[in-house]
This record gives sequence, structure tokens and C-alpha cells, in this order.
Amino acid sequence: MYLTEPKFFDIVIRQFRFKMNANAAAFTTLIILQVVLLFTNISGGFSHGYDALQLYEQSLSNDAVVAATLFWACILGFLLTSEAQRNESFTFVSNRLSYHVTNFLFMLTASIIGGVTAVLTGSVVKLYAILQFEDIIVTTPGLLVAPSDFFIRLATAIAYTLLFFMVSYTIGMFIQLNKIFLLLFVIGWIALTIIENTWATFSFMQSIFAFFWHEHSMTVFLLKVSSTILGLFATSILITNRLEVRR
Repeated sequence: MYLTEPKFFDIVIRQFRFKMNANAAAFTTLIILQVVLLFTNISGGFSHGYDALQLYEQSLSNDAVVAATLFWACILGFLLTSEAQRNESFTFVSNRLSYHVTNFLFMLTASIIGGVTAVLTGSVVKLYAILQFEDIIVTTPGLLVAPSDFFIRLATAIAYTLLFFMVSYTIGMFIQLNKIFLLLFVIGWIALTIIENTWATFSFMQSIFAFFWHEHSMTVFLLKVSSTILGLFATSILITNRLEVRR
């Protein structure tokens, strides 16, 4: 019996603050990675010319920054399931549900930060192109020209980042449950590669990619991503019910 009983919301907030402070280096790494790739892309770019027509073209984009952000989300999502992270969380008075809810809030916050900074690097690329070149063709309008398009790209980047977070987080939870899942995932990946190379008409990865990427309706896309994220989150909670709170 205790004089004061901790509330679930207070526990989650306390754990969330601790997790943000404990993983501050991960956000610093993300910003450094994005800046390095941004300047590398600007200084390099992709160019080709036609001497006979006196026409030279250079393409600039922030695709590498977006890809690096998704990769960062995969690594960080997996690290959240490590034994060290789990033990740190249970230094507080908590339970399995508060642990997962805290991790989800952390991943959501990290996705917002990663998605917003990744999209904003596109504005930096456009500004550089405007100042550096006389004639430019902008394939993605900015905030002032088309605000709705800008916010759609923002929402899409955040949704994809959170999706990559949840996929690696769920895989990490399976592996924490039993290390044999690591072997099963590797075998499954090799089997899929062999099947796709044998039957060129079937590609599991392309089917998953098309399920999200080829969706033209923003509403349907968000529904697909949200339902997938909720499914992965529920799976993570269910499979860790048998996991010891602290080893």
C-alpha cells in the first residue's frame, strides 16, 4: 500500500523525457548526417551535357537525405529494443504497456523531427539552385507556391519515417523474445531473394513498395500506413507479454 499511486500518464511522461535525454546523441547524429549528405549532394549532383546542342543539365535533390533518414529510423528503432534500453526504462516504476507507449511516443517525436528536417533540406537545395543557376526547373513546388503540396510531402515523410521505425522495432522485439528469430529473418530474406530471382514475375518487396508508394489518394495512403503501424505496435505488445521485465 502506498500513500501516492503513480498515474499511467505521469509514468509515460517521465519515461518519455528520460528517453529523449538518453537518446539526444541520436538526433545530433541525424542532423550531422543530413547536413553532410546535403552538402555532398549540392557540391556533386548529377550532370550531363550535349556539346552539339550546347545544353548542360544538372540534377539536384534531397533523395539521399530522405533515404538516410529512413535508414537512421531503422537503426534507432532496432536499438530501442536492446536489453540496455529496456533495463533503463524499467528503472522507473512502470509496466509493459507504459514501456511500449513511451517508445511509441519517442518514435513518433523522432519521426516528426526526422521527417521535417528531411523535407526542409529540399528547400535548401532549391535555394542553392536559384542562387547558383540562371535557369532552373523545380519539380516539387515549395511552401509559398503550393502550401498544400508542401504539407503533403511533410506528412508523407513523417509517415514513412514512423513506418520504418515500427518495422525495425517489431523485428527487434521478435529477436529479443528469442534469438532464433534473427536466423529465421535471415533465412526468410535469402528465400525471398532466391524466389524473386527464380520467378522474375513475382517480387514480394516490390509488392510491398507498390502498396504504399503507388497510392495516389493521400487519405488512403495515411489509412494504409496508420493501420500497418497500429498492427505492428499491437504485435510488439503481444509478443513481449512473455518477455521478462528485466534480465
